[in-house]
Amino acid sequence: MKWSLLNPIFWRLVLASFLALSLVSCAMQGPVKRTVYPDGFLIVTSTLLRAHLEGTGNQRTLKKADSISGREIIYDEVKTQPGARRVPNLLNHGFGVLAMIRGLPDGENTLTLEIQHPPFQMPNGQTRTHLTRPEKVKSFNSRALWDFGYFFNSAYEQTPGRWTLSLKYRDRLIYQESVEVFAATPSSPPSS
Repeated sequence: MKWSLLNPIFWRLVLASFLALSLVSCAMQGPVKRTVYPDGFLIVTSTLLRAHLEGTGNQRTLKKADSISGREIIYDEVKTQPGARRVPNLLNHGFGVLAMIRGLPDGENTLTLEIQHPPFQMPNGQTRTHLTRPEKVKSFNSRALWDFGYFFNSAYEQTPGRWTLSLKYRDRLIYQESVEVFAATPSSPPSS
């Protein structure tokens, strides 16, 4: 098939490409980070979404050994407030990020997630300030999406302060995002 400016399919492709690029550029909420490895390998990451989350409705609790609390709570519904850099330290509230990672080899890749957070005392008496765990992401055409959400499900987790999420690939930092958690009361409306 010959492509010409009179071909309606050509204009549909142009319009679709323009809309896709517009949506991605409007959605990016953080700076683009470029990581170049000594062998010339390049990874480019950007934040597509940062949000204040609120879990509502019924909850299911699952054991999850590689989480801060050792469990994961699944909510019936999650309300999102996009663009939030600050979130309240209220129970069933939290934060989430969605990032685009470009340059990973196609297929499954293992990244290292490091979470730095304010010190809090666990029920077993230990004090925690961080968590490190592997994260699996699948890349297709050298692109992968990575998402992370965290809810304050226990009183001990509600310490105000900065939470920083870092992703590493081949021992190099490829992504970092921070969220400020502020003290709030259940009667005061959360302000992000």
